[in-house]
Amino acid sequence: GCGTGKIPIQVALQTNCKASKGIEIMHDRVQEGRKALECLRRNYHSVFWKNDRVVIAQGDLQCPPSEADLSDATVLFINNVCFDPALMQVVMGILDEHPKIRRVVTLRKLCERHRERRCAAKGYACCHFIHPPPETCVSVSWAHDTTAFLYIRKQFVSM
Repeated sequence: GCGTGKIPIQVALQTNCKASKGIEIMHDRVQEGRKALECLRRNYHSVFWKNDRVVIAQGDLQCPPSEADLSDATVLFINNVCFDPALMQVVMGILDEHPKIRRVVTLRKLCERHRERRCAAKGYACCHFIHPPPETCVSVSWAHDTTAFLYIRKQFVSM
């Protein structure tokens, strides 16, 4: 999930995105993030003037709350460090259902054992993205650093 909303807030600060939405299942993290966001709105009105530009919603990625609807999403960040294989299959289904999503950033590979033919035969959504994904080392609050993977949807790559 988005935790306390640091990533949606950072995206809103550093890009010209229309909206930056985060979904977190843990109520206390959502409350902490919303409190911080309200403080930012009060103190940095020129940046956070539009109330729905940054959303920190409580809910589950499997059934996103209406305020964090994914239908218009083009970039998706998923902190999938703790996701088991069954939940990763749900994520693949979500990617299949939302063809507008051009890029996906994850902290674990979408498909740990990706093989184009095998995955295509099974209809896995990982086949919609270029493999292997570019990866980079990023700093995180819960460890020294971790690897992030950038998946780019094939239909949006110019050859």
